[in-house]
Amino acid sequence: MSRFNQTSFNRTTGTAKVGTGQEGEQVYQALEPFNVSIAAGRVAGVGIGGFTLGGGYSWVTNQVGLSCDTVVEFEVALPTGKVVTATNTSNADLFFGLKGGGNNFGIVTAITYTVIEQPAVWGGLVVVNGDGNITSLSQEISHFQDTNTDPKAVVGVTYGFDPSLGGNYSYTLTIEGPKLIYGIRQVSSSPSSITIMDHLLLPEPSIVSLPFRLFQRHLALPLLPDW
Repeated sequence: MSRFNQTSFNRTTGTAKVGTGQEGEQVYQALEPFNVSIAAGRVAGVGIGGFTLGGGYSWVTNQVGLSCDTVVEFEVALPTGKVVTATNTSNADLFFGLKGGGNNFGIVTAITYTVIEQPAVWGGLVVVNGDGNITSLSQEISHFQDTNTDPKAVVGVTYGFDPSLGGNYSYTLTIEGPKLIYGIRQVSSSPSSITIMDHLLLPEPSIVSLPFRLFQRHLALPLLPDW
């Protein structure tokens, strides 16, 4: 599958045709010069084909739905060896089945997506010491989830505990608004790498060195012209 590694952008139709042998960050990088993106993975190393065929929850799902909802065409090699395209009007049953159906119906070699405009984002990593901060940090996350009404605002949270390290940690990669960032920053004055960055840097797991035994937060949000 690694040879299915091409990405092309059609400005007229507002779509991108993506070879399924790529990882999400490769596609982000290919589309970044056009200031557009697709609904792909939130962490590095996630294959674009399996992600979309499984549904695909992305950082822009609140805006455009699952990754599979943004697909306009699949290129599929059937078990018979025949290569067909599946759209909403051609091979419609296959098109429907592939949206969440995984690789059960053939080998998908290319996917055409509706693109989204993607400006720079303000983001980075905030490292919060775990000692005594987990309650305050969790309250800030819960408040955001309960009160957020901005479709561009998303937060994903993972908590972990490793007794062998003698401590616990938490890691979050987000696209969201300044109110949550302000709340988290009040929990701890730990250093951060928050800055304006290209969207393609968001899936990177090591924008800064991550110490053990610490809660970790990675924050980002779209920069809109009227902010």
